Amino acid sequence: MKSEREKREALEKFVIDNKNLEELEQKISRFNIFEAVGMIRHEIKHSNFIQFLLSPSEKHRLGDLFLKKLLMQTLRDLEDTPLDTLEISISSFNDAEVRREWKNIDLLIYSPSNHFICIIENKVDSSEGSDQLKSYESVIEKEFPAC
Repeated sequence: MKSEREKREALEKFVIDNKNLEELEQKISRFNIFEAVGMIRHEIKHSNFIQFLLSPSEKHRLGDLFLKKLLMQTLRDLEDTPLDTLEISISSFNDAEVRREWKNIDLLIYSPSNHFICIIENKVDSSEGSDQLKSYESVIEKEFPAC
């Protein structure tokens, strides 16, 4: 009989280190939809599209799948993270709200049920402004003190 730790490791390997999914992702990653539709340098349109994909309530019928996959991929190789990829994979982010251009933040993801906030700073042909990230941190601390 497998221990809880062994079961968890097996589940993580299936969810995170799935070679079939990785192969599919590699094939898909070569395609750039923004290049295909002539919008490769249009940051706001990129943000609109990302917001659409990340919003569980949109009509893409993916629910929270895209959001969870993005979070899991982002955290995959990080050490000392407050989030656990397995917990993300089994949690529901269906209440996630994705705000665009909110208080000068390109994309803000907020899931009240998970006490979760994520900021995405979308950059196309530009660099970080002076103290831009510190400013975002101050806004989040003020607006979401419980998270």
